[in-house]
Amino acid sequence: MSQLLSLSRAARLVGVNRSELQKRVKQGDLATFDGMVTVDNLLAAYPSAQLEDNTEYSRVLLIKERAFGKRVFERAMPDVETLAVRLKELSRELTLSQLQVKQYKILLDRLRTN
Repeated sequence: MSQLLSLSRAARLVGVNRSELQKRVKQGDLATFDGMVTVDNLLAAYPSAQLEDNTEYSRVLLIKERAFGKRVFERAMPDVETLAVRLKELSRELTLSQLQVKQYKILLDRLRTN
């Protein structure tokens, strides 16, 4: 199956305005599916079109990808202050746990000696 393009994207690629494409659709020169045009149909209607210049499209995709990655990172990682608070709490808990372990060892040693 050929790639589907919106009418506005297809018009930019072939260098015409969208109303020109809509006229061709109404005349039956260009087949569409849910407002989308296949690359094959577009090239059949405009055989001299050069569809290889995807720089703008690639740039937009890159921007979207970076924005999505940034949102995921922001949601996955808490801010620095939150991490500092968590680290302080975990450090305190570790200190208390180590103190309890020492006390239990002392208690066990006393029980063994008696």
